[in-house]
Amino acid sequence: TPLKQAVLDVVGEVLRQRLGSGPDITVWFARPEELRIFNSGLKLDEL
Repeated sequence: TPLKQAVLDVVGEVLRQRLGSGPDITVWFARPEELRIFNSGLKLDEL
């Protein structure tokens, strides 16, 4: 949706301003039960 894309764009822009253009930044929405830590496969609620 346009609102979802607007939020993703703003969050991505703020991260780029704070972290610079060096890191490759990807931003997306996820359901809490689907969140993973650093693409390791470890679920957030398993910490």
